[in-house]
Amino acid sequence: MVKISKSERRSCWEDSICEAIYEADEADKIDSSDEGTCNFDCAMVKKEKWFTYDETIEMFKKYGCFAHKTSKKGWLLVGKSIGQADRQTRWHKKFAKVLAENGFTTSIYYQMD
Repeated sequence: MVKISKSERRSCWEDSICEAIYEADEADKIDSSDEGTCNFDCAMVKKEKWFTYDETIEMFKKYGCFAHKTSKKGWLLVGKSIGQADRQTRWHKKFAKVLAENGFTTSIYYQMD
């Protein structure tokens, strides 16, 4: 078994975060007629054992995302504020999907005002 250093793992995580942001930005280019409802949907990412909350939050913030702990143990709300309604949901679903494809444990937090 090959042991991966913390810095190598961090580099892989940051590459995955960049890829997820790029893919979500591409998905956001789709025109949407649903701009009337106001929702606050966003991605959730489970904190992994390799990094502290602060280290994990810092990685996402480095690439322009917001990130903060939730009241649900082990989870962080992460993403970007990119609009409302379908745009917000579409961006965060794609972001979470790409992160999950790269080994992160993800979910979506749904909230409508």
